[in-house]
Amino acid sequence: MFASVRWRRIRLVRRVTERTSNSVVDESDARTAQPYQVGSSIAHTIRGFGVLALASVFGQLLGFVALAIVTRRIGPAAVGEYAFAFTYIGYFGLLPNGGVQYVGLRDASAAPDAMSSAVSETVVLQIALLLVADAAAVLLSHVLAPNERTAALIPILGVTMAMTTCTLDWVLLVRRRRGIVAAARLGGQVAYAALVPVFVTAGGGAAPYAWLNALGLAVTALLIAVPVARLGLAVAVPTWRSLWLRLRDSIGLIYSLAMMQIYIAASVILLGYFKNARQVGIYAVAYRLPSTVMVIANMWIQAFFPDAVTRLAAGRDAFRNDLSRVLSASIILAFAIVGGAAAFATRLMPAMFGDSFRASASPFTILAGAMALVLLEAVLANVLIASSRDRLYAAVVTTAALSNVVAGVLLIPSLSADGAALATFTGEASLVILTLVFASREIGFPTFQWARIVRGGGAVGLMCLVAVATRHVPLAASLIAGIATLAISVLVVRPFDPALWRRGSAE
Repeated sequence: MFASVRWRRIRLVRRVTERTSNSVVDESDARTAQPYQVGSSIAHTIRGFGVLALASVFGQLLGFVALAIVTRRIGPAAVGEYAFAFTYIGYFGLLPNGGVQYVGLRDASAAPDAMSSAVSETVVLQIALLLVADAAAVLLSHVLAPNERTAALIPILGVTMAMTTCTLDWVLLVRRRRGIVAAARLGGQVAYAALVPVFVTAGGGAAPYAWLNALGLAVTALLIAVPVARLGLAVAVPTWRSLWLRLRDSIGLIYSLAMMQIYIAASVILLGYFKNARQVGIYAVAYRLPSTVMVIANMWIQAFFPDAVTRLAAGRDAFRNDLSRVLSASIILAFAIVGGAAAFATRLMPAMFGDSFRASASPFTILAGAMALVLLEAVLANVLIASSRDRLYAAVVTTAALSNVVAGVLLIPSLSADGAALATFTGEASLVILTLVFASREIGFPTFQWARIVRGGGAVGLMCLVAVATRHVPLAASLIAGIATLAISVLVVRPFDPALWRRGSAE
């Protein structure tokens, strides 16, 4: 999720549609360089996103299994210490891995013939900022961390930040090599999950878990490095001026991402200060399943963004039609997320993470609603980002961040993890409303497919009825019955527009 205050050097959107095939780097780039056609281009993007999402879902399943082992072995307090340290390092990670990386992504997407310069400048600047961010994070941890155990985790997570910086998956995404990115990410997740049962032991604290996360990211970085090297990009030596200009262009985006991080993760920090590590652990586990939605939403932005830049230049009406279909499908998926969470939360959380995390069921349900809204926001944010409405998006994210912090300060002292979840929901709701308002000013108000949305809502409602009817049977049987009911209902009522994944016009 990204934005930038100034974008003087990236007014290249119209040039993309004027390039000849001589500037196209491979067959998938050639497809995006062709004149825009309603239905076909969005289908290509959705299929590419599907590859990323499928790998992510499988990787998340591995992550859930690993986390279930970890929670049972180290307990809520240690999980909370890790969650606080992870959130803390995330703010410092915005410097090398946030604005600079997405500015490079947008540069390379808008001008693929100048990709070598964009990549070289971005990588050099990222490494310099990484050194500053890592040093600052470690030095300040002795003051800002709530206890010594949490402070001890921060240097380890600094290694995780470095591994993220060294991963050049965004370069492959510009070239539409989404399958390679998906395989590399899955490979890192497999390496991490396979070693968790061996190295994370009862009473051993969260440090082994932190090191294994860093190892998994290192595997992904290595798997990405090989195909990036094979692209044969020329190494362009950046000048001090070019680095300064790139940093200047990234400042607004770093600010916006910081605001986004506040509204996403402020609840963890506030819980750590107002309550204790145990409450942070309860909240972190409740957030784990819903956060999968955020991961997928971010992948949607990564997959869709290079194409969104060219589509907006080709025609806003066609882009709005595609966006409307995607938004309608996202609403249906949001219904499914909220309905499934409400139906299964009280049995699912202790079954997955142990009885000591039974209290996470309530915040889990609230956070599921918040993450359902993330699906909508991820679609709408593309409009403002690809339109270079950076100052506006920065203001929108700031408003959401402030609403989350204010709600957290008011609710967390009395409601603990539930209050933190409600604060997160408040921030996300304000973000969706504001992005919808301002995106509509850019391309017009979306034309929702209400008939499909109603049919999708009916399918989700039927799933919830089955879940209630089977509440006294074993959880696995109840889940299978509910998911099967939803799948059959979707096949019967067909709520999703087939133009989203098939070539051809919309219905």
